[in-house]
Amino acid sequence: MGKKLSEAQNRKRKAEEIAAKKKEQNSMEKFFKPIDNKPIESFEKSNETFDSELMDSGTYKQKPSLDIEKNEIQTQYDELRFDDDLDVLNESTVCDVSYLENPAEWPLAINMKRNIIDRIVMIGPKKIFENISYPLDEHKRHFSNFHVYRSCENGEKIKRRWLIYSKTSDKVYCFCCKLFKPDSGTSLGHRGCNDWKHIGSILSDHEKSTHHFIATSIWIESETRLKKNACIDAQNQHIYEQESLRWTKVFDRLISIILYLAQHNMAFRGTSDKLFQPNNGNFLGLVQLLGKYDDVMAEHLRHISKKSNRKHYCSHEIQDQLINLMANNVRDTIIANLHDVKYYSIITDCTPDISKSEQMSFTVRFVEKVGNSIIIKEHFIGFKTATDSTGLGLSQLMLQTLKDNNIEFTNCRGQGYDNGANMKGKNQGVQARLLNINPRAFYIPCSCHSLNLVVADAASSSKGSISLFGLIQRVYVLFSASVNRWEILKRHISGFTVKQVCTTRWESRVSAVKAMRYETNNIVNALIEISDSPNADAGLRHEAQCLADNLCEFEFLISLVVWYDLLFQINVASKSMQGITMDIITATSIVKGCLNYIISYRNTGYICAVSSAKKIAETLNVETSFKPKRHRLTKRQFQYESLDNYEPTPEEEFKRDFFYCLIDTSITSIQSRFEQLESHKNTWGFLYNISDLPEHDTLVKHCMDLHNTLKNEDQNDINGVDLCVELEHIKTLLPKDVSSPKAVLEYMLQSNTSDLFPKTWISLRILSTIPVTVASGERSFSKLKLIKTYLRSTLGDEKLTSLAILSIENEIAQRMDFSEIIKNFAKSKARKVFIKV
Repeated sequence: MGKKLSEAQNRKRKAEEIAAKKKEQNSMEKFFKPIDNKPIESFEKSNETFDSELMDSGTYKQKPSLDIEKNEIQTQYDELRFDDDLDVLNESTVCDVSYLENPAEWPLAINMKRNIIDRIVMIGPKKIFENISYPLDEHKRHFSNFHVYRSCENGEKIKRRWLIYSKTSDKVYCFCCKLFKPDSGTSLGHRGCNDWKHIGSILSDHEKSTHHFIATSIWIESETRLKKNACIDAQNQHIYEQESLRWTKVFDRLISIILYLAQHNMAFRGTSDKLFQPNNGNFLGLVQLLGKYDDVMAEHLRHISKKSNRKHYCSHEIQDQLINLMANNVRDTIIANLHDVKYYSIITDCTPDISKSEQMSFTVRFVEKVGNSIIIKEHFIGFKTATDSTGLGLSQLMLQTLKDNNIEFTNCRGQGYDNGANMKGKNQGVQARLLNINPRAFYIPCSCHSLNLVVADAASSSKGSISLFGLIQRVYVLFSASVNRWEILKRHISGFTVKQVCTTRWESRVSAVKAMRYETNNIVNALIEISDSPNADAGLRHEAQCLADNLCEFEFLISLVVWYDLLFQINVASKSMQGITMDIITATSIVKGCLNYIISYRNTGYICAVSSAKKIAETLNVETSFKPKRHRLTKRQFQYESLDNYEPTPEEEFKRDFFYCLIDTSITSIQSRFEQLESHKNTWGFLYNISDLPEHDTLVKHCMDLHNTLKNEDQNDINGVDLCVELEHIKTLLPKDVSSPKAVLEYMLQSNTSDLFPKTWISLRILSTIPVTVASGERSFSKLKLIKTYLRSTLGDEKLTSLAILSIENEIAQRMDFSEIIKNFAKSKARKVFIKV
């Protein structure tokens, strides 16, 4: 054991160690040149000018150090390509093409992973479309597409391919300088430029700078190498492409599984998220099933079982990413079609889901050109959670939804809602608030909802109607509460079975009334059997006997027949108006026919109803007489007041209190609730039969009225005088069987005459866009109840909307090519191959 050193010797030894460390501290700089990571601020301060180097041709001479500087930057970029520890992006952003196309979200090239730069270079600069509307800044200026092109001395215009625009930051960037030369001397290579007043001179100076030439040459060389697979890491690139191809095949099958499950509204996950485990859900179950018969999936599962892949990308996070990407792709396709046709209408409706959250269904309606045909489309956009169900809250939610989907509200020409007070209110309702913003967004209450409310008004018009539906519901409850009692009912009935009385859709009560109307005798026999059963308790037997006695009353049989006749007619009208192609004239005609039927039924219906009720009474073996009712005595103020001399008979009293009250309430309700539909018919009606136009003076009046209707301050959709002239000329060209708006539009499309009659083309498109019913919104609720069930009550809003889009718009999803999504997603996952190299 050595001798212990003194304190002085220890201090001396420590000093020698420190000196040795300082001597070796910078020894690595002899072999490697450090990368210059000077701050961004110094980049912008080093704005050099090269005016003295201008040649007669107007281009710059390159400095002698240009090639040296370019090689240094290229060396830094190549070194960066092998550094896997500098990634600042996660896996979800790598596969997001919208992220890769947005320069505002790119970090500096020194902080980007090599495959990210490769992806951005391969995608290239995003094209600036000419129809984009740019926002105004605080100085009321905005970017113009004029700057996308560079003007030459000879008058030619050359497109600046390197110039890109970001919507999120409202700035323009230089594509190559942002990636390879952020110290370009201007903000175009780093923070972006939004100095719209001097943007012309900034772009001109930038594209002539040496830094820009260096970045451009590096960009072109990198792009060429990637396309030719001639990069420094060509072998790695080849392995990367092979792995990307394998992942492409895997994700192609995963997307097919997602489409199948979404189409059939099936749950994805189970109690386990692991492969080859019981109860791991439908998604993983189908992956395992496909692996038995498909070589690609079998190979993928083999890698997983051997744990050669750290991740199998079948987790619920990947499922959610793919579901959202696919749904966004479908929605973008719908919105792109909407932008092509310009005019559209919105259809919304609200309902609570299983988690007691109010969900607003948002649907758009527009006229789409498909080949040589005109098709009226109603497409689902998504669900939105409505935390505020007032007119103000819902209107703000609708406008925000349109803004999020890049849909201009000024092009909206129709609103379709139900008849709720918060929707149709004249002052504070949604339709009134939106009309204040856009007076051309015409509001038409849902015709089916209006008919539903007509039945609701009629059902509460008398005690006889209230008792009728209450009795039908009691019969259903008695039989459905017990399996044995239901078996007794099934033994007696031969056709229709009893139905529950719907509490919302009143016109659908025709099914419950129909069963009672045609199976009265059998239902009474079943009730009597229950009342005579010795095994039943006394309370149940008493209830069954009371129901049987009530069903055998003659007044009940007459009211049953009357209500069935009325509901049958209204239900036919409601079903007829639920089609997508329903228009104002057809809906008005259906409502008018229903009204005429009820008016005629008031005169002749009672006699027919009594005759039918007598036939039912004969099968029941009951009397066909009216029972007198006990009247409540009214208190007289004075003794000399005499009683009324006339006392109506029981039949007259029944006819007055039930029949006339029911019919008159229905007639009054129809006339009041369809006034607005009649008003729209008067405005647009002359366009529904162009082959039979009115006289010239009348036609001019109609066209000018429509001109004023489609006018908003100084903005006009059409010119009334020009429309009148076009209609009179196109009338002579139309075939005899072409007169409806849709047929005329198809004729103009096939004959390529829309440019000859533009006002007619616009008017008919707007007319076909206006909705009559909100049946599409109601249909989306059916999908909502299938997707968000009791076992899936915690489903997030984004995933709920995505699954609903894939389910409702499954026809579009099946036709779509998801190859780009698969390709981008696969490339982002294929980078894992570098771990093994």
